[in-house]
Amino acid sequence: IRCFRKKENDWKKEVRPVAIYARVSTERQEKEETIVSQIGAIRDRIAMDNLVLDESFVYKDEGFSGSIIERPALDRLREEAKQHKFDMVYVYDYGRFSRDLTDLMVIKDEIEATGVRVVSLFERITGDSDTDRLLLQIMGAVHEYERKKIARRFHNGKMQKAKRGKLV
Repeated sequence: IRCFRKKENDWKKEVRPVAIYARVSTERQEKEETIVSQIGAIRDRIAMDNLVLDESFVYKDEGFSGSIIERPALDRLREEAKQHKFDMVYVYDYGRFSRDLTDLMVIKDEIEATGVRVVSLFERITGDSDTDRLLLQIMGAVHEYERKKIARRFHNGKMQKAKRGKLV
């Protein structure tokens, strides 16, 4: 948001559009409409912040793992951030960008290098201070750990089914 003073004690806002990025990994999550709930929660926050959401700046990757950095909507978001089409991008949590610590930091830094601010709905960590950057890296490591734990459980479940003679 760019604000300027019109006259004493009277502020006028020149509001630029904001964007949303949402992602779900599995078809089950798509069916359960978790991407719809992510976007709904972010829309509520944008309304509370009195900002403008242009529907063309809602970026959704459905059925894409957080471990893959190349995703159609994310790629479009990164390109349009470089073109300065919006001032802020909201995410439900930083894990929506990536479940890999290195990729998370690359994506966030790349977007913010264009002048676009990244806002996480549930993680009040901006990465602006040294302490915030450390906390963001810790959160990124937790997201990465969760992804690996889920993958291990999935693999173990498939192995157990195979041992019982079930099709995997």
